[in-house]
Amino acid sequence: MSTIREIEDRHISILSELDELGQFDYLIDLGVKEGRDSAVEKPCFRIEGCKTNIWLKAEQNVIRASSDSLVVLGLLSIIRQMYLGRSRSEIESNPIRFLSSVSEHVVYSEIRENGIKKVYAKIISEDFR
Repeated sequence: MSTIREIEDRHISILSELDELGQFDYLIDLGVKEGRDSAVEKPCFRIEGCKTNIWLKAEQNVIRASSDSLVVLGLLSIIRQMYLGRSRSEIESNPIRFLSSVSEHVVYSEIRENGIKKVYAKIISEDFR
């Protein structure tokens, strides 16, 4: 099994080589492959504060997530690949770095701050597991 860093570094390498349109296409492709998870699209699982709807649920090291944005689904796909089945301490030791490789024209700061960073914070929070 690949480490969290190996998985993330693979995505960073790909994203760093792409222009904005390429990054957009790459994330949409990941989002299409990931697909929406309507079972978690409930108010109790919604990440508040982001204009894009993001839902997140984890039980026993299983992360389920969904969004109404294909780009955000692509980001969530990377996060799931990195953290699925990992311990809380592994996740805390490996915070998200790949966002810095994505153009701000592809993933706006509002989504980074009020969406993806809150997803990470929720994953490592005490009450999440």
